[in-house]
Amino acid sequence: MNLPPRRAVTGKIAVIRPLHRLRTTWKRPEWDRPSRLQITLLSTNTGKTTVAIHQEMLEDVYLRELMRRHWEATLNRIQAAAAGDGTPP
Repeated sequence: MNLPPRRAVTGKIAVIRPLHRLRTTWKRPEWDRPSRLQITLLSTNTGKTTVAIHQEMLEDVYLRELMRRHWEATLNRIQAAAAGDGTPP
């Protein structure tokens, strides 16, 4: 289950809380209507940061699973880059 190759994703920023939260609409070209995407940065007691991604208003269960896998892979690439293992993000 993979997303089609990247093309122009469109959206409109709704909320920016610097160093904390971004909320935007997020629409791939093949979608009929946009979803709502929220990315939140949370401090931990250990001095690290948790990146939380929440996406709603997706068409169906299939698309929700597809996007869950997409964001999981994205977070894994961010984590690898932050760890400095040489994997490009």
